[in-house]
Amino acid sequence: MKNVVEVIKNGGVVIMPTDTIYGIVGDATNEAVIKKVFDLKKGNESKAMLMLVSNLKMLEEYVIDINNEEKKLIESFWPGPLTIIFKKKNDIDLVIEK
Repeated sequence: MKNVVEVIKNGGVVIMPTDTIYGIVGDATNEAVIKKVFDLKKGNESKAMLMLVSNLKMLEEYVIDINNEEKKLIESFWPGPLTIIFKKKNDIDLVIEK
């Protein structure tokens, strides 16, 4: 795992198993990494990607309006296999500009 962390910190990407699929993992705050992932997936850059966060504090940096029900779910199931979709803050640019 130490090697994986080093690769990600240095702007690389890795393929890792998740609960249900294999995922391409990299630093979602690094535009070059986001572009690399889209290139690897041969994907549409306007299509959303998942961003994994380590805790509620990190989540609050990137999203708007975490309601009480969502906070209860987070407290009960994170870390763990729970995905919640949030609206990102407008001033957070995690998309490649064309």
